[in-house]
Amino acid sequence: MENVSYILLPCGGVSAAGRLTLAVSRTFAEKKSSSVKSIAAVAADSESFDDSDMTQVVVVDGCEKCCVHKILEVKNLTAKYHLILSDLGIEKQSCEDILEEDYELAMDGLEACCTEVGGTFPRIAGACGCR
Repeated sequence: MENVSYILLPCGGVSAAGRLTLAVSRTFAEKKSSSVKSIAAVAADSESFDDSDMTQVVVVDGCEKCCVHKILEVKNLTAKYHLILSDLGIEKQSCEDILEEDYELAMDGLEACCTEVGGTFPRIAGACGCR
């Protein structure tokens, strides 16, 4: 992967998939010298981005509701990168523990989402169609 500093915006929901967005975003940010920002701060106008920032923003939504993507839409912003964990087969479920296999799958998905191949970015087709 190229040496790019990303700005990750995980949904951070209360389901296992939502909590997984935070966990993988933190790990990814540490590995790639990137940062994790709060989508709640963006929604509350405590954190702002302009169009030039959006080339580095990675939206990490846990499910097909795409809450982070929708909040950015309201702000008239579109991230260059968007990963939806449920598109990887990770279920939005209420459970105490994040499954190790889901964590590994989400990390692989996040790295793939941010990797340019031949001038394009791989997209994982999902039912929500919010990209």
